[in-house]
Amino acid sequence: MASPGAKPVWFGCVVPDLLANQTIKEFLSAHEEEYWPEAIKLATVYGILALRERFGQQQLSVDALRDEARRGAVVQIVGNELPNILQQVEQLVADVRDVERELVSPRQGIWESAYTAPMERKQLPLKGSGDREFPGICE
Repeated sequence: MASPGAKPVWFGCVVPDLLANQTIKEFLSAHEEEYWPEAIKLATVYGILALRERFGQQQLSVDALRDEARRGAVVQIVGNELPNILQQVEQLVADVRDVERELVSPRQGIWESAYTAPMERKQLPLKGSGDREFPGICE
């Protein structure tokens, strides 16, 4: 392990690009700046080991690595938001049930009431024969 404060040559070349990435910037901000080279190295090793766990010894192209990073970000975002989404869905279901109770009797579900309610039929008044009612159609 390199001593804290002694930054490797590569560090000065890559750190500006690394800090342009919000995820990397957030990760590094959790550490004292003097430990950033070691944190980057350890995170890189961990990432390689995680890729090996998922893909074995298969070498991934840069495009494939980019896709995996995006997939990982989506999984993390959805995983973080999923409990909130599920809670909102549960609340929506409860709200729909409340509305249903208000609209229909307790013995009928909303779909039953929609299809079994009697429909009013109206007879249209007829004034005479069709040719007089609709001039031009029967001429």
